[in-house]
Amino acid sequence: MKPGFEKTYGVKVYIGTYATSLFIQVCTVFQGALLARLLGPQGRGELAAIQLWPGVFASIGLLGINMALTRRAGKTNDTAPLIKSALYISCITGFCTAVICLFFLSYLIPTEMRKILPVATIFLLYIPLNHMALNLLAIDQGTGNFKLFNFTRAQIYPVFFAGLILTWFFAEDKLLWVVISLLAGNLTVAITRVVLKRSILRQQIKHVSLRLLLREGLPYQITTIFSLFSQYIDQILLLWLLTPSEMGLYVVARSSSSVIASLPASLGIVSLSEAARLDKSNGFSPLARMVRRGEYSQE
Repeated sequence: MKPGFEKTYGVKVYIGTYATSLFIQVCTVFQGALLARLLGPQGRGELAAIQLWPGVFASIGLLGINMALTRRAGKTNDTAPLIKSALYISCITGFCTAVICLFFLSYLIPTEMRKILPVATIFLLYIPLNHMALNLLAIDQGTGNFKLFNFTRAQIYPVFFAGLILTWFFAEDKLLWVVISLLAGNLTVAITRVVLKRSILRQQIKHVSLRLLLREGLPYQITTIFSLFSQYIDQILLLWLLTPSEMGLYVVARSSSSVIASLPASLGIVSLSEAARLDKSNGFSPLARMVRRGEYSQE
């Protein structure tokens, strides 16, 4: 990797990233309302249970590789080896994580919700798709390619929404087809990214060492695990304490309250790209600057 250098982004990048984050949050609210009508409280709670553990395992199974890719992408002009390595590594980590999650899944879902296990097993396909998307997004973020970064982040929601509409009118097993619609959205993202980078896949390029990426990424993964704990601990506890119907009502209320976090999250996305270009000892400055801006936005 080349030495660190500082680069700041213009207002257009922040506005575009914030607009995408806001679009995602608004879609989440509307889709949450549609899901509540489509599935009812019990079905919504069952969907939350189906999504919970693959989401947790997917985040743990990344092993911080996405952060290592972000830092490396910020310090190179040739991202082709990183892109090819990201696709290759995503297949490995995604498959291994899905197998591990499959082994534990029956123990992590309450007895009264065991009927959802077949659908939950299908949803494990989300894990490799998620790894592929996040690792490629990490490279976009590191290089500052925010047009592609934001397009990829937003792409899943129109596809998922279209799937929900079709499910509303045509599906009998609505829970199953909601899960299939969600997988279709993630698959669309993965296919789009592979098609856009197909020329790189045909090149004879040396991969970045998986061991090297793991060594660079694992320190970040420790922080990720603590973040996951704060993000999911309420859902994990309530999965065992509440009925599916009560869980569904909680999830609807929770998704509606997340819009306020859009601006600080957008600032963090851009500032990480700036920090990725700097040496480790100099990366705090852009992050601190964005923290201050985020505080002002909340006042």
